[in-house]
Amino acid sequence: MIMFKNFLLFLTMVLFATTAYLNELDTKDNTSPLGFKFGISKKQAEQIIKSKGKKIVEKTVDSKEIKTIMIEGTIVKLPLGHSYSDLQTRLEFYDDELMSSSLIFKSDDSSKKEELEAELSSFLGDLYGQPAEVEDVLDFTTLTWHIPDLKVVLSTNPNNNVTKVQYIYEPVNQSRVDKEIQLKQKGKPEDPAKKMFIDGNYSAPNRPF
Repeated sequence: MIMFKNFLLFLTMVLFATTAYLNELDTKDNTSPLGFKFGISKKQAEQIIKSKGKKIVEKTVDSKEIKTIMIEGTIVKLPLGHSYSDLQTRLEFYDDELMSSSLIFKSDDSSKKEELEAELSSFLGDLYGQPAEVEDVLDFTTLTWHIPDLKVVLSTNPNNNVTKVQYIYEPVNQSRVDKEIQLKQKGKPEDPAKKMFIDGNYSAPNRPF
């Protein structure tokens, strides 16, 4: 009986510890980093944001069927020790499916940005191992990890002390790329009247003398 009670106590402690860890940052689940499951619609994402009491600060729509939502902060707890002056979560949708989610950090100064960058790099490295790609161009740094169905990109901008972590869901992103390639191959439909006058390939009607 005592052994059974001890086992239940141990199981409870493990459960609480596991839950606390998962709440830190839900990146081990490749389908829903930052608390948003890839493939959900914009409306579903807005419902999640509302349920968490977060504020949408910006919505944008471009001509390539891409819509974005920016919210203050994040809906998950981040296991970060270094401070930052501002944090936003950016959600990007293609054809009304969540394609990418990003954390955008704004630091007070360059030294804090470097500390934050080092901590994020270490954290992502612990999760995903060594980055597959590392780029350093004019103090702009980009680290990229490739995980099944997911690309993780850590990038920094020294000009404005912004650090970004982006999670890109490759199945939806590939659909976007494929469609853009198809459109380029087909070419943009031409206006027959405009083409006629530009190319000079029209024929004037015959008039009797």
